[in-house]
Amino acid sequence: RASKVWGTVLSNTAFSPKTGIHRFAVRLDKCEKGHVFVGVATAQASMRTYVGGDKYGWGMIGTQALWHDRRKIRGDYGATFRTGSTIIVTLDTDAGTMSFSSWKDNSPNSSYSIDQVVHNIQSPRKQGQVGGTVEDWGVAFEGLPLDSKIYPAVGLYQRDDRVTLLAVETEKEGNGNSIDFSEGLCYYPPLPLRAKTNDTTISQIQMVRKINDGLQREGLRYATGALRHIIASIRGESDEFLSQTLLPSLASAICLVPPSIPVLSERFSLSLLPQLTKSILEMEEITEGDFVEGPLFHNGLLEGKWVIRATGSTNSGSDAEEYIVDLSSSMEDETSMGFHGTGVGTTGKSKNGLVAIFGSVQGSMVHFVEEWTDASDEGFSSITSDDAASSCVVTARLSLDGTKFEGTYRNVQFGTSGQIAGLRLTCEGNDTRIPLFRLKESPVSSRLSEKSEVSDRDVVAGEALLGLAHSHLSNIVGEDSANDNSIMFDKPYESSLSQESWKSRSLKLRKCLSLPTLSQASAGSTDESISLHFSKLRDTYLSTDDVDSGLSSLLSWTSLKEILAPGIDSQERVARDIAAQVDLFDDKQCGKCGGKGSLSALCPSEYLQARKLLICAFVHHCGKKVDEATLTELEPIWSMSLKLVEDGVRRSIATNEKIPMRRKAADCCSLFCEISMFLLDLGTFAEASVETVGADFAELFELVSCTADIECLRDEISCSSRRAILRLISIRETLSLLDIRVRNPAVIEALLVGLPKFFSQQNASAVNNELGGYYLSNLPCSPGVIRQLIRHNVHRLVKSIVDVCRRGLVQRKQSLSHESLVSNDSMILALVASLTMVFRTDDLKAIVIDSQLLTVIPDILNEHRGSLSLLSSTPLSSEEEKPSVVKDLHEIARGEVSRAILRATVALTHVVSYQTWNSSENGENQAPVSEATVGCLTVLMDELKVLFPLVIDSIKNSMLDIREKTSKTQWERFYERSIKSDSSDTPMVEAKRHRHQVGRSGVTFLKENGIFTAIYPSSPQKPSSARKLSQDDSPTIAPEKLVRNRGIFFHQYLSHWIHIFVAATKAHLSRSVIVGDSTWISMIFEANGIVVKFGKDGNVVNTRSLPISDEKLPGRYRSRFLRLLFPILKRLEPSEELAKGLFHIVGSSCSTTTSGLDEDEGNVSREG
Repeated sequence: RASKVWGTVLSNTAFSPKTGIHRFAVRLDKCEKGHVFVGVATAQASMRTYVGGDKYGWGMIGTQALWHDRRKIRGDYGATFRTGSTIIVTLDTDAGTMSFSSWKDNSPNSSYSIDQVVHNIQSPRKQGQVGGTVEDWGVAFEGLPLDSKIYPAVGLYQRDDRVTLLAVETEKEGNGNSIDFSEGLCYYPPLPLRAKTNDTTISQIQMVRKINDGLQREGLRYATGALRHIIASIRGESDEFLSQTLLPSLASAICLVPPSIPVLSERFSLSLLPQLTKSILEMEEITEGDFVEGPLFHNGLLEGKWVIRATGSTNSGSDAEEYIVDLSSSMEDETSMGFHGTGVGTTGKSKNGLVAIFGSVQGSMVHFVEEWTDASDEGFSSITSDDAASSCVVTARLSLDGTKFEGTYRNVQFGTSGQIAGLRLTCEGNDTRIPLFRLKESPVSSRLSEKSEVSDRDVVAGEALLGLAHSHLSNIVGEDSANDNSIMFDKPYESSLSQESWKSRSLKLRKCLSLPTLSQASAGSTDESISLHFSKLRDTYLSTDDVDSGLSSLLSWTSLKEILAPGIDSQERVARDIAAQVDLFDDKQCGKCGGKGSLSALCPSEYLQARKLLICAFVHHCGKKVDEATLTELEPIWSMSLKLVEDGVRRSIATNEKIPMRRKAADCCSLFCEISMFLLDLGTFAEASVETVGADFAELFELVSCTADIECLRDEISCSSRRAILRLISIRETLSLLDIRVRNPAVIEALLVGLPKFFSQQNASAVNNELGGYYLSNLPCSPGVIRQLIRHNVHRLVKSIVDVCRRGLVQRKQSLSHESLVSNDSMILALVASLTMVFRTDDLKAIVIDSQLLTVIPDILNEHRGSLSLLSSTPLSSEEEKPSVVKDLHEIARGEVSRAILRATVALTHVVSYQTWNSSENGENQAPVSEATVGCLTVLMDELKVLFPLVIDSIKNSMLDIREKTSKTQWERFYERSIKSDSSDTPMVEAKRHRHQVGRSGVTFLKENGIFTAIYPSSPQKPSSARKLSQDDSPTIAPEKLVRNRGIFFHQYLSHWIHIFVAATKAHLSRSVIVGDSTWISMIFEANGIVVKFGKDGNVVNTRSLPISDEKLPGRYRSRFLRLLFPILKRLEPSEELAKGLFHIVGSSCSTTTSGLDEDEGNVSREG
């Protein structure tokens, strides 16, 4: 084919959804320019474009860019790859994520530098492997489809480029005796099966387990003892070393406890969790939950000489640049402090160039601007305009000791980006730290209370670290990452099967329990059965010489039941008196449902018993009552039961075993009886359709071939029950702290770290098109009362999170210091992220309505949208006001936090609304669903009403800024040319010259684009076109194009709310509410410039167009609203006035009748 044409090739091997993690590799045999895409695609992807050239592909090109749906998602991901590179793709079909990594040989000619800064920039995550090094680039894509097969894909551009698709082994091969050190089994290996009693392997394994048992108990004893001493010393203020040094070290060590060591990880977590809970509560009592002024873990950058090194820009392939800068603290006025510095380039294109830096630090984030100019005697004073120098904006993460940072940069003039890192050079002399940027409040009182403030900060910092440790251990308990409760599946129940054959078969049996009918069943909720599961947990994790840390009480059903919810009712149905009722109706039903079976003559009594027991199991799991149901309702149950028994007997007599046919039939019927008794032992909660139960039963009866299979299922249910108990303990320990008892924002945020992971447990079988994992997933047939307790405590936890969020908003409105405000906003962001969870219809009332979630969401939106609008309307420091670049950076960073909270909140609203409206399609619990639907639509409407004028104003202000800047530039240029060409002595009125301030262009760029939007541009220029815009470039910019180019936040924000409105128009209940509310129709028409007036009867009585002088939304929004209006108008009564309004929209937006510059006006006319 012709050169320089994109094309895509898919592998003939696909990865099915929900099948775990898969890896494959692509070796680039020839790729000189990096024009190769590596990624995945679905079967619908086009082969005539690159990978990611449509919405069915996700790909990475060799120039570090990620592409999806023909859009560049990111431009600085990973590293470039060329000929000889091997790229490993990791696809998680459960989570819907994809990541890339690079494989490099461990040869002595490796190109990696030993320089620490270069190493940190180019190799952020390198993992040593035998024979090579894997450089992990992190998650590249999220949100991949969870319901479609995904194929490895490669896209080529150059004619002679060649690649090879390679397989990556994910399991160990060999004789089966090797141990994977990355999984934790080497520290507590299981005993080999079918081994001889005198085998030396057993004694060696027992010795390893004994040694690690002892080490773990010693560590546990030390941790509990140290915590007691630390708390006692804090109370008595006797030893600052314990609180300042030992406590952070101990808490950090606990956070590093591996989760995957069998038995040991779970035992350590269960033993230490009660002690951590007690310690946090005692420290909360000491500090009384007060805000602590100043940073908890960071004291800022260290002053001195710094070496800063940046990679070449993303698309240029240029070498790294290095420069040396002297950084020192700065105090440009009485209210702002930060850091600044000057330096000189030492290598690369910036060699001998001069650089000036201004920045601030918030938490662990560093934001600063750089300005470069050529070396000259005048230095930066020779710069006469903002575009005369090269400016960069940098966002980086600061280390704990304040001696290094790593991050990304963006060149303002050229639009290029790359990675950057800084390292403080070791030098003798004064080692003063640069304080964090802050607004000085009550400096005198702060100095007087300096000693107590430092002590409180140490206590709160230690408490926050203990909160992180608590969250980490709670996740270990709740996830059972080591899979302690499934190790028994390594034991073959059937001696005729080999080890590997049994593992494969047991996996299929466990998947049967994930069928809809069985996954919601219960193995029994009596106190005796649950106490038996607790007893097995104690046998596994508790021994006679254990440390007395509360583990025995934690694993006690009696104590937990009294503490958690003594009034909980599992509402579980058990099978009683079904057999007698079936006997009464059997003769009557058999005559209508195919008789008593054509194969019953082979073994009449066994066949009859199997059929009746199977009918009983059907009736039980369908939730029917035989004496109350009609004959029509019972007929499909009898028919399906007969069919299952007939099919089973036919399969058994068709086998090649040399056994009499009657014996085969009798054995099959006996097995069916045992399976039916197993099903009758399970409790049920809700009614199920006969078709669903029939399909699930057919799969189960076909798979189970012997009594050993039933025993395997019972053991898996027992394992599932113990996992449910551990998950209950995990959520109970977290709730005990968040339930109004902990009030410090930093500690609350630490405790919330693990909640999103807990709420999104891996979902074995999605129900009702769920968005992701559910907190009750992977607990098939666990006791109903335990599941009810988990649900009840999750609902309480959500209510507590909402209450904490509301309290944080109240505190934010008070006169908090800068550090307290940052801590509060960070907590709010963590709270909102925790609430973004999957729930089901029976959770909706508690999570959405009872928790008052829909009332706190508008409060968050109003508070931070108002804060962002206030910051946006506040002008940057002007020349007359003694300009402060650091102060402006500080304000910009504050605004970025508000942006992040708004993004998280709109995402939360989207998740809650989608699930609420999706629940309405099921036709269950209509009262709470209707209430939640109206609440979600109210939030949506209120926000849209506020956003419309904000977007219009942002476009108007941006246009005015550009015109003002263009006018000023043109006047200065005219003045300079006039001076040169005018030879007369007539003096001219001197124009006011622009005085350039160093760093001002970078600050202006950050305010217009935002910090993270600036660092990750959506569409940076190609290398060939990367040039600085000249002063003569003054194109006419349409409003919509201006919004896209300048990255105004409210433009993206409004788009997300429109996405929510799209979901509302697709659900029946929400669409009905919109149709019945004239306010929605008025708002949509008004967004397109038409005012609609409704009469008392709800009909349209008049429409009028807004004055031409009034601003409108960009065309892309107006056309989209009109498109969404179509299904709504179909359900309204015909209206002549509405038709006139639509005709007016069509005429006013038609390209032949309007001179508007908006390129999407034609779409408005077409949709109208």
